[in-house]
Amino acid sequence: MKRIIILCLLLALFVACVPTPEDEIVIGKNTQTMLAAAESDASAEETNVHKMQVPDRYQCELLSAGGNVTVSVDATIFVPNGPLPIVRVLPRDFTEADAQNFISVLLGSDPYYYDGVYPKSYWRERLDAAIDAIDHWDEGGMNYFNEYDTPEEAREGLEKLNRYLNEAPDEPVRVEPDFSFETVRAYNSEGPIETTDNYMSVRFVDPSQSFGQFHIMNAREISGIVDLEYFRDAEKTNPNFFDALSDVTKVLKITQSEAEAKAKAVADALGMTDFVLSKSYGANAYYNGPNDYAPVWTCILTRTFGAAPTTYTSNNAGSMFNTDLQSETLYIDIDDTGVYYLRYEGPLDILETVNADAKLLPFSEIQSIFERMVVLKDNKADHPEEGEVSHSDRYVISEVRLGLALVREQDKDTALLVPAWDFLGYLESTYPGNTFTSYNDGFYSFLTINAIDGSIIDRSLGY
Repeated sequence: MKRIIILCLLLALFVACVPTPEDEIVIGKNTQTMLAAAESDASAEETNVHKMQVPDRYQCELLSAGGNVTVSVDATIFVPNGPLPIVRVLPRDFTEADAQNFISVLLGSDPYYYDGVYPKSYWRERLDAAIDAIDHWDEGGMNYFNEYDTPEEAREGLEKLNRYLNEAPDEPVRVEPDFSFETVRAYNSEGPIETTDNYMSVRFVDPSQSFGQFHIMNAREISGIVDLEYFRDAEKTNPNFFDALSDVTKVLKITQSEAEAKAKAVADALGMTDFVLSKSYGANAYYNGPNDYAPVWTCILTRTFGAAPTTYTSNNAGSMFNTDLQSETLYIDIDDTGVYYLRYEGPLDILETVNADAKLLPFSEIQSIFERMVVLKDNKADHPEEGEVSHSDRYVISEVRLGLALVREQDKDTALLVPAWDFLGYLESTYPGNTFTSYNDGFYSFLTINAIDGSIIDRSLGY
């Protein structure tokens, strides 16, 4: 897989610390101080959430001092119907037991594992596709090839595909896989890097006769990535381009609500019964071929603690090359056949509930912090880097959610899930002659505010 190759060539990387904008409302991020502030004398009849006096909707228009950032808020406010706890957790790696659990649920009792050598059917399909692309070169067929610039060059390259076809076995060779982990081979400019990072990769033939892969990557040291992936059709699916929003209602028979129920049933079968749906949307899972997509319903689930959900955002900590603290998330793509793709990232061990009903700041105070800070944090439009084209940004915020966010615990290996407000939406950036929209799923958090002490949480860093 491309991901293994990329990780094996990564340079040693360091987490970059981004300073919080200087402002008196951003207090020090001392977790012990925060825990003390969360102590409350709330009665059993009234949780701290009920004392916050939260309106149903929040509307405002803001403009930065430099005039290049506009914030448009017309947002529904989502608040849990019960207390929000503080929970201590420990980020963990995936194990062989995890692998066996997911494989038994996703592949059934008698999966067909093969040795990774493709049979004639695979190469015949590739050969037919290549010939079709050559015959329709000017209508987009050229996009099928990476290594050829002309149809003549591509036609000469068919000899290689014919050789693969002739040498391939008639059927995939069935094997019993080794479920042990292998150490990642990593290098920097000075040579090999010693690491305990590891991975597991198992190939299988799906009942639909597609060639699938089950893959686990434990790579906290090198890239901060710890995830488990299931590809029903691994040789066609390109995971780097997942989740392009799309109207799939005309091409999928399964409805969105049916897909959500299917995703929840899969999570329950995996023993992840405390995970609930955070959001879902129609998407195209991109194939490697031109103009060939797989329509899916993407369902995103997060862990809950009683009434308190972990808030999903599209800029959660744990992005590649950034940090070793991923927000725990389960992604399941559903099509008419079933699970097309699954990814579980950032697994956590739950250690203890530190505070079952944390004391929270009034929403009016959260609102004041938001209106002062959102135009300061990550404001690149007013402060462009040298050589960057001048532009303006508009933050469009349509949802405000109170839930749990993952933050690092000072001087410890553990982390805390703490109550936090997320202001979610999308970005419009206007350059001379063009306007671009980013974070199209509408779940980018422009500001995450600790609901206990009002400090700003940088989701890209985890504190």
